[in-house]
Amino acid sequence: MGQEATERSSARDEKGPITQNLASLEEAEKKFASWRKQFPLRPTFAIGYARLAQRRRDWSEALSRWEYVRDHFPEVRESYHCINFVLQELGKIEEADNVLGVARERFSDWIAIAIAYANVAEKRRDLKGSLSRWRFVQQNFPDQPHGYRGVARLLKHLNRLVDGEELYAEARDRFPDNSAFAILYAQTAERRRDLPEALARWKYVSERFPALVDGHWGLARALRDMGRFDEANQLFVETWRRFPDGGYLAWEYLNIAIRRRDWPEVFRRSNELKTNFPNSKFAVWEPNLLVGHARLLAEMDRIDQSESLSTTAGDALSVIKSAHLSRQEEHPENALIGELLMKFESMGNNCELGIIQRHFGAEPIGLLRWSGTPPSLLAAAISAGFDGYGQPEHTKLDVRAGQFFLQDSRYKTMMHTFVYEGDVSPDRFYPMMMRRMQYLARKFIEDLRDPQKIFVYRARGLPLQELRAMHRAMRAYGSCTLMGVDEAQTPDEAGHITVLDDGLLLGKVDRLWNGIWETPSYASWISLCRRAYQVWHGEPTNA
Repeated sequence: MGQEATERSSARDEKGPITQNLASLEEAEKKFASWRKQFPLRPTFAIGYARLAQRRRDWSEALSRWEYVRDHFPEVRESYHCINFVLQELGKIEEADNVLGVARERFSDWIAIAIAYANVAEKRRDLKGSLSRWRFVQQNFPDQPHGYRGVARLLKHLNRLVDGEELYAEARDRFPDNSAFAILYAQTAERRRDLPEALARWKYVSERFPALVDGHWGLARALRDMGRFDEANQLFVETWRRFPDGGYLAWEYLNIAIRRRDWPEVFRRSNELKTNFPNSKFAVWEPNLLVGHARLLAEMDRIDQSESLSTTAGDALSVIKSAHLSRQEEHPENALIGELLMKFESMGNNCELGIIQRHFGAEPIGLLRWSGTPPSLLAAAISAGFDGYGQPEHTKLDVRAGQFFLQDSRYKTMMHTFVYEGDVSPDRFYPMMMRRMQYLARKFIEDLRDPQKIFVYRARGLPLQELRAMHRAMRAYGSCTLMGVDEAQTPDEAGHITVLDDGLLLGKVDRLWNGIWETPSYASWISLCRRAYQVWHGEPTNA
């Protein structure tokens, strides 16, 4: 029997009889090394030899063996895929990218390598490059859903979800049993605020995929945003009965009452949400949060008297504040904490301190309480006295998830308004917010000149040089105090304060807040603020 015939009769996958009959990996290593040398014209044993090193997670050896397969048997597609895998395990992302680029050119009809090439760009944080590669997958393999899903994911990451609307429509028709594309197609209309179209698309989702909550939820949201509150209310109740574990449905049910300005009902539904879903990430509308939201909407109502707005419960603040005060009577210590927190003003980099203040009924008026600004740019803004802040040429009114946001183009500030589309006319809201920003900017500088509080900037991994730069900019106006807050690396660090300079503190909390659906570390923050207040009044640090 010739060599090639012997190889053909002997060749097996590593899971076949050959490896099954080998007593150990060590024996397998010896056998495959021998077979690779004995039968150099066939790739089977070279592939098996490479797989063994990969199975042992000996990445350097696996790389060498897979490169041998590629160099000696360039028609074997698996080698490129496995070289990519091993290089990524070795942390060599750029080299993996190069290998996959060559492989995609060589095997342009192989979807797996095209997908891997798109994925590696994402890992390199090259989102635009990854989007282009996912488009290649979608265009060259249109009968597979992978490319459509990849393009959609990248557009979402790039905050360009609406740009894929035609693609989602095509995918919905091409893959009618795939709910994801029908949902994306409905979401784009909702994002564009084409509410009649969103209603029609969500109706399609709810009828095509009745076992999924998404269509019913989206349909109710569209009805709510169109001002068809009674229909939305009924649909949310029906959907909640079908999907009783949905805390998000209860939250949207609460939102209907907010949009109607039915403040007693808002408070009732808020309690219902917290009672039924006490641990839900959606149970965030505590009475203190409602007070702040009510204050903003009441102010909007005074500005915008269009027929689309209706106040059905009189004075929002008095209704909710009374409930809030009754809660404070039950927990009088919260009132004392609120008084303490009024001595602090948040400067970013997110809303964490503002949320904590509101939780305890403290409502200071501050420029940066609900915003985020990079520390270096914030130092520049303070040095410039926030000159031009709140001017139309620098400020954009944007909408994210239905909420109005204000963006300052020079200092990259993103500011919550807690006002949603449908709450107020944008044409009236925008100039009012410009005036508000200008006033708060002036007030911030005045507060620096006559400091009666501790300013706070929190960030994970806060660079000290940037904290010092902010402090220098602030001290040009007066003898104010700045406290940077970072996350403790050990339990013992939590609550610790370091005095870095006159009027410059660095404090640590046990953990920093990651977003709106997570509960802040109230106890750690309160402990830190008490300690900072004592230091501010001249007591020794960490006494």
